[in-house]
Amino acid sequence: MDYRDLIKQIFENGRNTFSDMEAYLVRDSEKTIEYSNENLEKYALASSGGLALTVRQGDRIGAAYTENLTVEAIPELLSMAEQTLSVNEPEKAGLPDLLETDEIVNVDLSHDKPFQAASWLELGKQIATEGLSSSEEVHLVEVFIVQQTVQKLIMNTRGLNKQSTHQINLAYAEAILKRAEEMKSGRDYLFFEDISEVNPQVLAREAVKNAEANFGAKSTGSGQKTLVLDRRVMASWLNAFEPSFSGENVNFGMSSIQDKLGEEIASAVVNLVSDPLAELSSAKRYFDDEGVSTSYLPLIDKGVLKNFLYDQTSAKQAQVASSGNAQRSYKGPSKPRAFNLTLLPGDLSREALFEQAGDGIYITGLQGLHSGLSTISGDFSVPASGFLIENGQLSRPLNQIVIAGNFVDLLRKIEAVGSDLELEMSGCIAPSVLVRDVSVSGENEN
Repeated sequence: MDYRDLIKQIFENGRNTFSDMEAYLVRDSEKTIEYSNENLEKYALASSGGLALTVRQGDRIGAAYTENLTVEAIPELLSMAEQTLSVNEPEKAGLPDLLETDEIVNVDLSHDKPFQAASWLELGKQIATEGLSSSEEVHLVEVFIVQQTVQKLIMNTRGLNKQSTHQINLAYAEAILKRAEEMKSGRDYLFFEDISEVNPQVLAREAVKNAEANFGAKSTGSGQKTLVLDRRVMASWLNAFEPSFSGENVNFGMSSIQDKLGEEIASAVVNLVSDPLAELSSAKRYFDDEGVSTSYLPLIDKGVLKNFLYDQTSAKQAQVASSGNAQRSYKGPSKPRAFNLTLLPGDLSREALFEQAGDGIYITGLQGLHSGLSTISGDFSVPASGFLIENGQLSRPLNQIVIAGNFVDLLRKIEAVGSDLELEMSGCIAPSVLVRDVSVSGENEN
């Protein structure tokens, strides 16, 4: 279906009621294959989405949405929008300007790779089989293969007309091993464009290896420790603290770095960017969810806080230009978010980071990350697991430790940045990092 025709009909039907209109449509289709051991547990095709309509008349604004993307839904959608416009208070600060353009934009990043059911089903079973055969201790192997295709379309009565489609393919394996009465889990995953990129043996056995490495984990003594944060841990960390860079949160005094623009908030080796066209990501963004063109945006440059993230509303409140970072659902207003938040890599391998650390802890897992931190104060206290580093080499596994501190302080204590850049499942991209003098609470060995 050509949703542009639907939106044009909405505009035609509402043109005598409203001075301006804008429509934002999103369609999300997902195909999922799930194996538990060698048993196919799920093979599902699902789709969701809807259309949000924003209307204007004078200094008032109204909005409504529908998940019924047919012409029959138009009268009710326009009626709901008119009702919200009539009850909303005038916008005292004025409305953000509508984008005006005659350019029609179509961006298709779906790689033209159709979902081949037989091949994907066979791949899922191969991953499970490889995991089960790799060790007698393997109790369970769970496999997920997902293809997500997202289509977005934004149009307004001033000529804005932009559409994009991107596709994300993910293969994920988790292995649970049992040794005596102890059970441990490990996982691995891979984003891919073509199914031929997925090696079932490598993916399965990496998950099993990660589980095996956790047997015998114990705590360690408390103190100020040197940490190497694994790249996936660092990406998760950045994702959790990303709201600190939101212009909306800055405007409302809800960011731990709101008064630090132009100041050093990290060590000189830290370079953090919003990179909408990041090479590692399939979710490239040429325009945001308000139709504003995106751009490569340095947030931290050599340790100095350079920019915040803005959509049109937060930018107008701050009296700056939008940075092109609006992200939204059709069910609500936009929020400023980073696109492919990326910590730029350094030159050191992960092994070189261990060697530079000397003695310390390699953190490979965090538990309850979002509940254990505050983006307003920047403080965190998070249970963690990983491995001891002794004389620059990985030693025994660790658990039952808690790392605590402040986000800005942690950024300032980063001594080195690795070269092992990876896209994490949160959508953030990061390498491993070496951090000195972090508070670790644990228990001494008996």
